[in-house]
Parts: sequence; C-alpha cells; structure tokens
Amino acid sequence: MKDISYTDWELTSAQIRTVVKLRKLYSNYPDALGTKDVMKMLGVGRATVLNLKNCGMLRHYNLGNRLIYPKEWVLEYLAVYAVSDKPDVRDYQREVLRYCRTRRTITEIAQHLNLGAVFCRDYLLKPLCEHGELRCEIDKQEVSRHCYIAVR
Repeated sequence: MKDISYTDWELTSAQIRTVVKLRKLYSNYPDALGTKDVMKMLGVGRATVLNLKNCGMLRHYNLGNRLIYPKEWVLEYLAVYAVSDKPDVRDYQREVLRYCRTRRTITEIAQHLNLGAVFCRDYLLKPLCEHGELRCEIDKQEVSRHCYIAVR
C-alpha cells in the first residue's frame, strides 16, 4: 500500500489511527469511489453526499462528467468529521437561539449551521418551539413561509 500524505488535512495522531482502522473496515471498497459507493459507505443519501462535496467537507475530483471520491479522502472525512467529537444537538440549538435574535427563515438557519433544512426543523427548531425557547411566526406576505425568533 502506498504511503498517503495527510498534510492537506493536518490530521491528529488519533485521527490517523482512525483512518488506519477505517482502511481495514472498508478494504472491500475500490480505491476510486462513485457517488453511490460513498452513499453506501456513509449511510446517507445522494443529496447529503453532494452537500458535503459542495461545502468542501468531502473532497473529490471530476473525471469528465463523473465525480470521483478517492477512498482515502472519504476515510479522512470520516476520521475528521464523523468519528471525531461531533457537536451535541444542544450546541446547535444554542447557536439557533443566538442566530434567531432577529427573525430568520428555516433556510437561513440551515445555511448558517451548514445543515439540512429537514434536520433543522425536526431536531432543532421543533423542540425549541415546544419548550417555548423559540417562536414560529407565519410570514404575512408569504403564508407558506415560517420565520423563527428567539423568545427573550
């Protein structure tokens, strides 16, 4: 196996050890992965893989009109973002309350947190509204649009 440089990501020694373990776990996958392979490895849908790619968290290269994800880069992503310490949902909720000092739409909140709108609605906004920490208002001009504001 060729030696892989970790200089792009500046992985910690714990993350490098994690990559080594993940190599064994995913040894049956090819070295150059397509989007479907990455979806299967991460256990997520196509939109999530493309969102991770678009925000720069999942590195790739283009080969014609195909997206190629080197397996080593996917393993680095797992070591850095998925296996390492992830923020707790409560950390995200605190950030929502801070960000929603002024009226915000679900799209604005999701973009600010770099998360999906459905995840924001179900796991962040809905519980905050149920606990009375966040108020949901219907936009008067556009009835289908909901705005959220923190309760002071």
